[in-house]
Amino acid sequence: MTIPPNHLIHESSTYLLQHAFNPVNWHAWTKEALVAAVSKDKPILLSIGYSACHWCHVMEEESFQDNETAQLINDNFIPIKVDREERPDIDDIYMTAVQLMTGHGGWPLTVFLTPEQKPFFGGTYFPKEDTFHGQHVLPGFKTILKAVSQAWQDRREEAEAGAAHLTGAIKSITDQLSKNPSRSHKPIDSDLLINCTKKILPMFDTIWGGFKGAPKFPQTLVLELCLQAALYTKNKDKIESELFLDAVSSSLNGMANGGIYDHLGGGFARYSTDEKWLVPHFEKMLYDNALLVGIYLDSFTYTGQIKWLNVACETLEFLTRELAKEDGGFYSALDADSEGVEGKFYVWEKAEITKTLGSDTELFCKHFGVTESGNFEHNNILHLSNILEDEKEKEKILDSKKKLLAKRSDRIRPTRDDKMLTSWNGLAISAFAHGYRISGNENYLKQAQKTAQFVLTKLADNEKLKRSFAKETAKLSGYLDDYAFFCQALINLAGIDSNPIWLSQALSLTDTMIKYFFSEETGDFYYTASDEEELITRPKNFYDGPIPSATSVAISCLLKMELLTNNKLYRQVAQTSLEKHQDLFYSHPTQYANMIRAWDFSQGMPLSLVLVTSGNPIMDKDMLLNLYRVYNPNMIVIVKDNSHPKELDSKFTLLQQKNTLDGKPTLYICQEQSCQAPINDIDKMKAMLKNC
Repeated sequence: MTIPPNHLIHESSTYLLQHAFNPVNWHAWTKEALVAAVSKDKPILLSIGYSACHWCHVMEEESFQDNETAQLINDNFIPIKVDREERPDIDDIYMTAVQLMTGHGGWPLTVFLTPEQKPFFGGTYFPKEDTFHGQHVLPGFKTILKAVSQAWQDRREEAEAGAAHLTGAIKSITDQLSKNPSRSHKPIDSDLLINCTKKILPMFDTIWGGFKGAPKFPQTLVLELCLQAALYTKNKDKIESELFLDAVSSSLNGMANGGIYDHLGGGFARYSTDEKWLVPHFEKMLYDNALLVGIYLDSFTYTGQIKWLNVACETLEFLTRELAKEDGGFYSALDADSEGVEGKFYVWEKAEITKTLGSDTELFCKHFGVTESGNFEHNNILHLSNILEDEKEKEKILDSKKKLLAKRSDRIRPTRDDKMLTSWNGLAISAFAHGYRISGNENYLKQAQKTAQFVLTKLADNEKLKRSFAKETAKLSGYLDDYAFFCQALINLAGIDSNPIWLSQALSLTDTMIKYFFSEETGDFYYTASDEEELITRPKNFYDGPIPSATSVAISCLLKMELLTNNKLYRQVAQTSLEKHQDLFYSHPTQYANMIRAWDFSQGMPLSLVLVTSGNPIMDKDMLLNLYRVYNPNMIVIVKDNSHPKELDSKFTLLQQKNTLDGKPTLYICQEQSCQAPINDIDKMKAMLKNC
């Protein structure tokens, strides 16, 4: 019997479409669904997940594809499905609710709401049937559905009172910083970044890298903080500097050597289930890989470790090959599963490797830890188990990797999440821009330009941005991270490409962020725009996790735009927001890693560099790439081509009166709107930058 599609068939999200033929009568989060809950006086069953989520697939197979369970849902609830990546505002609110109720969270997120959207019960993954643990019974999803429905009918006042109390708690969390500014007017700690990073060091696993224990996540933002601390202490305390750098090195090497890294195709899985980085949760996310490119490139620039440059470039190649759309956009993710089995696409039996490589098998297997018995469910996850010194052996390994990658391409591939998010595409643009300025690979520059044009063409709507593009349709209003991450990307792109559109659009986005997301009353940024849908609370986003907080990136953009324009309003807004959080940096440094870096940028005298191009592509590129050879996290670079119209000069004071000397590419080194004499000699430029 063919099951007719539910309301999700009209959606464009890969995750929602995965549930379009469930017997559950799913709705998307729409006005119609919310009105139906009120008019029918039924509680809402809210289920939140994302397309690459393994346990979301498990719960769908067990419960949402089961006719009996579906009947319980349809009879007693208004079921609503939400893609957490499309609607992070909804996910944030109800994740907070479940964490308050249970002490933990995760996906799939399962929450029961009153018709007025107030949560009163929830959890994460629920198995379909009851499970028995000795004398204890863990209720299954069917039992929970019956119990919640019965409670709603028999003890509704109690449920609504609990929902009101929980909603109040959620609102109080959102409003806490607004009502009680944390700024205590303590003397400013000039070494705040270093002292905050010191508190993080004991969390690191000194053997395998990353934070102690399992599972292990990349912690990219914390690693960037440690690298910056290593730079700051290099000439003050070499032992301390080495400790910071060891935390970075052990983590980067641990990930690059382990199974979390795809040794054939490049790119990283989302996290490792063990402390050795061996067994990943195999899904690959655009945001993880874009951010990891940045820390590997920064660490290469600081140390000269060529292996880290290679890992970054291989990851960029993975993004281009497997997540890039022809017109420039980047898809969101690759699933962990293929053919219904987690990791099947990536693991190997030794016999299959032998059949493919022949006489080179043993060298390859020794290098990547392959055995007959395997290291993961009788299969092998490739990981580096020994280091090769012989150049001929290295060449053989490269050839073997190409053969196995070609062999793997014949397998049934994991599902790809085809939606393109503005925020994550912004991270990708920054990664490719970074890749170009360090490697000089023209393909990376072209990709960054192409992706930026994609966002401007497909996701920009006058002064505003859309959140998501899928099935050739842009939908949903952008959130603060969409504006901030794309603004950051445009500034980074302006640092390698003189096209004036990048700065012009960045300036427009900066003004839009202030207009729609900043509140003068609270002195802080909200995550949702002031003219958008009103939920039970208006969330903020200031904690760093796997992705930098929207607030921290918005602040960083404002500080950089102030340097470029001399518009003091931008600094005032940024400083006001920073002061709301400053006293929390010491107590929660891992949650504020990127905010701490933004604070450091605001307190110092960052370099503002203008490179005026000569029209000679070879000379211009040589000057540009040499400019980036020094690791300086508090530096902003803008490339100017005086053959372009000069209308931007009136808005960007830093660009005014900047011309070439003797027809050569010329660099202006500026601090606080004051510039040194222009330089057109590469050696002099490098010497001056080292001393800045």
